[in-house]
Amino acid sequence: MKKNKDMYDDIRSRILLGISILIIMVTATVFSDMHLVHSSGDVEMQVNNTLATNAEYYTGMFSTAVTQSVNPTATMAALSVIGTVENADIYFKGTEWLENTASFLDKVPFIRTAQTLPIANPTAAVILTIITVTLYILRSIAAAKAVSEVSLDKLEDIMGYIAIVALSLLPVANSQVVEAAGGDKNYVTAGTYVALIIIAILCAVINVLIYMIVHTCMDAVEFILAMAPAPGTGVIGQIGKGILHFFLILLQIFAPVISLILSILILVACFFLFKYLTRLSIYYTHIYAGPILKKLFRKREPSRLIHKKFPKSVSKVYHDITMAVPIFSMRGHGKLVKKRELLWLVDRNPGICLIRTHMFKKPDEITLESINTYKKELYLQKDFRFTRILSEDKTFELIFSSEYADRFEELLERLGLPDYQIVKDRKKAEQDQKKENVKNAAKNAVFGIKKRFSGK
Repeated sequence: MKKNKDMYDDIRSRILLGISILIIMVTATVFSDMHLVHSSGDVEMQVNNTLATNAEYYTGMFSTAVTQSVNPTATMAALSVIGTVENADIYFKGTEWLENTASFLDKVPFIRTAQTLPIANPTAAVILTIITVTLYILRSIAAAKAVSEVSLDKLEDIMGYIAIVALSLLPVANSQVVEAAGGDKNYVTAGTYVALIIIAILCAVINVLIYMIVHTCMDAVEFILAMAPAPGTGVIGQIGKGILHFFLILLQIFAPVISLILSILILVACFFLFKYLTRLSIYYTHIYAGPILKKLFRKREPSRLIHKKFPKSVSKVYHDITMAVPIFSMRGHGKLVKKRELLWLVDRNPGICLIRTHMFKKPDEITLESINTYKKELYLQKDFRFTRILSEDKTFELIFSSEYADRFEELLERLGLPDYQIVKDRKKAEQDQKKENVKNAAKNAVFGIKKRFSGK
């Protein structure tokens, strides 16, 4: 699915994380909660005991996986609040309207299990709600979002995977195994329990994949809006995200079927947009977030000519690389280079080239000449937003982060390109000459008119 090495590494790490969490939690759940008893009299509690009931649960779990992918922390806060209401007879005994609300929520198969969650208490509900509101505010600010992307977001991502797997395994944790059923109670048989474990594991795997696809897309959209140069886009993105999340929660409670349909549509849309949004997110990470992080944490450090994210696999293929910086084409060049696709500007023997990485193939080497279709003269320009290689008419334009502005003189030497300031000075001189010509023409015209009138 991912052509770019950065994308591939990100997916691989997410899949490995999900598998690791799944193995640990399945092992802990099965061995800690599988109680083998030989008579119904040994069991005091009736349990969730039918595959039909669990099928209803997992239908709701699918919608919850999509909802949690939109905002993991807010979903956990919502489940905590709902679980607290479900436990109103414990925490708010005698509060009639809360007990009536709990009775209504108990009709929803997935919501019914919220009361068994460890976070189903008022303390957790208040803490998670405060954290959710705080994150909404912070992520609307570009600088805060850039820092969050490499810190809080990664922690939230891991917690989201843990929560998804834990919720998928909840029916297993709430079940017990018996060989015989007696009296007026029904219990899970050993065969049913094994089937339940298999279903739970399959659903956990599916939900982890759903979470990976949808959350990656949502996070990419959120990040792009926060980093966009237009003012207010970060705030608009957070408001839209909050409205969407609240709407999905309401649908799960009041219209589970519509919630399921909408969740499927969101998943399908994210599946098709996954590659494009990830590529755009990488672009904004390098071009906008990189300079912000450098100003905040590495202001006095010179920029690294070999970027820390340059793939090690490429370094093993080319041992003579002395420079490798991320660069993006602002024009598509057919099948050769896509717009805003990550390339690496590399200095190696015998000279400068562009390298594009692949998942299972050797990297491509692309020369500047091959994508300079119109064979225009190229320059190196530094401005407040980008450092870029471009032609005078900008039919050719490659940009990289402004954090390399401190290496501008060295880049000029390495690339062997003239400074674009030459073009600016020439254009300024031409404009000044045009103004002077107009001024002289006006003077001559006035002089001619005066001469004609004086001649009369």
